[in-house]
Amino acid sequence: MLWQAQNSEVALIPGAGTPGSPFADPMRPRGIDLPQRFGPSSVGRIDPGESALEAQAFGLRAAFTSAQRSLGVSDHHSILMSPTAPGFPRIELGTARPWATPLGDFQGTLAAGRLAQTPWAPQRRVGARSGTFIEGRWRPFRSPRLELGVARFYHQDWQGWRLGDFAIPFGSLFFDDQRFGNGAPDNQLASLFGALRLDEIGLELWGEFGKNDRSTDLRDLALEFEHTTAWLVGIKRSWAGAGDLRWEFHATAASGRFPASVLFRPPVETFYDHNILTQGHTHRGLLLGSYLLERNGGAELRLDRISDAQHLTFRLASRDLNQTRGVIVPEARLRQEWSVVADWTRKRSDRLDLFVRAGLVADINRHPTRGDAYNAVLATGVTWRP
Repeated sequence: MLWQAQNSEVALIPGAGTPGSPFADPMRPRGIDLPQRFGPSSVGRIDPGESALEAQAFGLRAAFTSAQRSLGVSDHHSILMSPTAPGFPRIELGTARPWATPLGDFQGTLAAGRLAQTPWAPQRRVGARSGTFIEGRWRPFRSPRLELGVARFYHQDWQGWRLGDFAIPFGSLFFDDQRFGNGAPDNQLASLFGALRLDEIGLELWGEFGKNDRSTDLRDLALEFEHTTAWLVGIKRSWAGAGDLRWEFHATAASGRFPASVLFRPPVETFYDHNILTQGHTHRGLLLGSYLLERNGGAELRLDRISDAQHLTFRLASRDLNQTRGVIVPEARLRQEWSVVADWTRKRSDRLDLFVRAGLVADINRHPTRGDAYNAVLATGVTWRP
């Protein structure tokens, strides 16, 4: 993949205590590598894109890949790794297909790779991190309707490609060096997810619950279960049109969970920023999880018109981007982003696709002195498969 962006100048939001860069995230300048702007000039990149080298045998799979991936059951949004988020170079080991047992079908993946950062990352450590995750899925009694799963993702300082990294996701949930927030230089996130699929009527329901915090012990987990957590729910409805035409409607809502305990124990971070490895849950300055949870939460409506020759998508999304963690936010400081985007992909041949995107973004109360901001989006691309 090769891309280049003009990266025109925008009015930057000032961030208190920004560590040496005006481009850092204004709400979390010391906790996440999520720049407002990628430097003062044009920006581009060349990378392997959706590439993979893999081998399969005896129902197992091993791969070296940089492709996008989802940890969860949603087609478009997941808490730990979203299918629309950037992929990162990694080695994956797991099942090539579900394993059938008397208790149901089981499938799992274990992966370890390298997460990069931008030149504007706060408190840069060694220049990169390791990203290690495990995911397990279960279809009880081989039912096609119900699927349940669990996933865990670890961040650590990058120390090269090491076989021992594959054991990291099996670390303790309690009583480890990180439980007080100033111990081991790592961070872990975990999620539980499930989906109910009723294919006979084209309906699918799913939900996910994530936690980004170790608990001191089981009592701490039980008493403050909602601390530093997030949830995501969605619905999908599919139906057939004339000929090869197919329609899909998706509705997704997500929340970073601001519980009542925030009055007594204010969260020091949003779900994706970290206080030990300060690059946050990112790769090259982009979130690995759902953009709906970049700050406090949001929702998205999506309509897809799909045929063999083309794919047309309309998306309407809203995100809460408030600059404060308080329960009561003055109206003058409320910040909300609304976006409407249309994507069109035309298949010209088995090897060539054309792509066009157009949209409009309204960022309400973006800047404390300049007020609202608006952005028009127009993009085009070509996909060629040799």
